[in-house]
Amino acid sequence: MHRSALHSQTTDPRGFALVVSVMLLVLISLLAVAMTGLASIELRRSGSADHLTTARDNARLALMQALAQLQKTAGPDQRITASAELLAKDDKEAETFANPHWTGVWRSTQADGTSFFTRNDTAGGLSDLRYAVRNAVEP
Repeated sequence: MHRSALHSQTTDPRGFALVVSVMLLVLISLLAVAMTGLASIELRRSGSADHLTTARDNARLALMQALAQLQKTAGPDQRITASAELLAKDDKEAETFANPHWTGVWRSTQADGTSFFTRNDTAGGLSDLRYAVRNAVEP
């Protein structure tokens, strides 16, 4: 009887190996599922980064096309563009304009090619000859 009690307390090494193998298989399966999830998240993130880069490139292209169209429409680089609000004497007058956001094109040179602007260091920078003439004529 002593012998059977001793025999029942010993474990079969093949059973222990089977339990360890199953536990390792579960661990490897969990690792595989985690890595698959991580890979799918990285794929989505890189895809959104590609979309962001494409959007920025498209915006830059649209800006360059708009600038090219503006230069084509306005004429040579010596021209000046500004909104109609520039013509108002103050904010109150600008509010009366029907279309204050319309853009106009002005020449920056006189008919002979000389600039309307002169450098005047004593008065604080550049002076516009058109403005000086207009103010001199008005009382």
